Amino acid sequence: MNSIRVLFCLIFLSCVQVAFANDATFIGILEIFDKKDWLTQTPKDSLDPRVRIVFSKENNQWHAMKSQFKTFEELTASPQYYPNEVAWYVTNKGKILGTLSTVKYTPQWYSDVGIQQVIGSLTKNFLLPAEKQWRFPLLKMNYKPLVLVSQKKDVQDFQDTEGWVSGQLNTDEMNKIHITLQKKMKSLFSQDNIKIVESYYSKNHALLISVVTSSESSPYWFYFENPLSVQLLGQGIVPIEAADFDHDGKTEWVFLYSDLKNPDANSNGYVLFYDNFKKSARFLWSSH
Repeated sequence: MNSIRVLFCLIFLSCVQVAFANDATFIGILEIFDKKDWLTQTPKDSLDPRVRIVFSKENNQWHAMKSQFKTFEELTASPQYYPNEVAWYVTNKGKILGTLSTVKYTPQWYSDVGIQQVIGSLTKNFLLPAEKQWRFPLLKMNYKPLVLVSQKKDVQDFQDTEGWVSGQLNTDEMNKIHITLQKKMKSLFSQDNIKIVESYYSKNHALLISVVTSSESSPYWFYFENPLSVQLLGQGIVPIEAADFDHDGKTEWVFLYSDLKNPDANSNGYVLFYDNFKKSARFLWSSH
């Protein structure tokens, strides 16, 4: 009986990997850490650079890859939930910068969840300068984290089909936004403590903004389908990339996440918003 159970488990796990390899579209993140800060928190044999597989799309839905494991034994067995090898397009602002391949890697630490080893070396055009906004206290990187998409046949670029651009609000827009936030987000804002830090417009006149208050330095992010309709996306998130990764005619947004309110939890991850911000997937991990 035991031998039958073992055989069934092996067959089941191999089927999971085959299904991933044949059917899923994967999103990964190319991570190159600040070695000095990273090595004070993580032993030297952690991979750097690395690709972390964070999302997959199956049956027209994006899903976060499995990232929560209760024991170290479960963690070291976690590659069974990931493809053995992936060929990637490396993207930036919807353009394909090049390709690379990765292979499975057995995690040595909880912060290694989902990572794969890069085959060969990185080309210089993958080493884009990091910006201040990506240097969170718990997840510091030397270069911009780039979004990777698993390769498919006859793929060109991954253009932002909704045409998002950064810009500044005019006075009328500002007033409407303030009124909407104060009316629908009373628990967060009073009338005099709102400051808009960043704003993005789509060609469909939707709006994405980050807002800080006088009492908090970490911005809240909001999506406005119109100036009177607001959706809270979260806090401690920073946009990395906006592009149509699955060529469905809609733009997906990938954000970096760090739990700045609870640094002891050392919680980090990535958030994917899609379908006009109506849906999301969250890949989160802790270093302990």
